[in-house]
Amino acid sequence: METGPEAPGDLTYLIYCLVVDWVYNQGGGMSYTRAAHAVGVLETAKLEFCRKHLNPYEDIKEGENGDVDVNEASYVAHQLRRKCTKAAVTTKKMGPIKPKGRRTSKRFTFRDSS
Repeated sequence: METGPEAPGDLTYLIYCLVVDWVYNQGGGMSYTRAAHAVGVLETAKLEFCRKHLNPYEDIKEGENGDVDVNEASYVAHQLRRKCTKAAVTTKKMGPIKPKGRRTSKRFTFRDSS
């Protein structure tokens, strides 16, 4: 392996090694409390990454593309539930549902692909 992780699996492996080393090499070995603390640390690190990096990125993309309209989301979810096994996605004009922001005037439509 090079000096830094090159793939998500490499990063996962490095994090796993750090956590296992911390859990087993702090004296006293494995315990539920230590394992629960390790899970809490991982969760906190995940939330901190989301707060500092992912959320600002999402805000930028929302500014560029507009927010997802509730009616559009409901329509797509309904179609996915209805046709989840044989959905082929195409696009068509939105019709009466008006998108917000600079989002394009398209909606997903679903057809059986059989």
